[in-house]
Amino acid sequence: MMKYTKLVDLDPQESLVLVNETIKKRKTISFPKEQLDVFDALRLGKDLNTIEEESLSSLKNLQKKIDRLLIQTENSHLLKFEEYEVLKNQQEIGWRIELLYPNELSLKEFKKYHTLSEKEEEMLLDQIVLLCKKP
Repeated sequence: MMKYTKLVDLDPQESLVLVNETIKKRKTISFPKEQLDVFDALRLGKDLNTIEEESLSSLKNLQKKIDRLLIQTENSHLLKFEEYEVLKNQQEIGWRIELLYPNELSLKEFKKYHTLSEKEEEMLLDQIVLLCKKP
């Protein structure tokens, strides 16, 4: 079981969490996406067992794709998930996957949560320029 402390929600599926003194992003993907989807499926004549089986099947398909991403090489340009966990929804129909990955905020996102002083902005730009010059 992944252990973390939730810091802030970025949107309904994504949040910043604290893991061993490091800030990371946690993304939650639910199957079905919303509980309203369960009611729609029931209205269309599906039973709860069928909805549960379809949700689990969709989750397993995504899980295979995530497992392939986890074995990508270090030089891969693909986002590296550090770990994930499959969880059964406790009081609802369905399943969910929680993914942990490095917190790489864009400058625009960062500014939403932290106001940069003029000096900090200059330092940040200097660091970016240095990184761009490295071969």
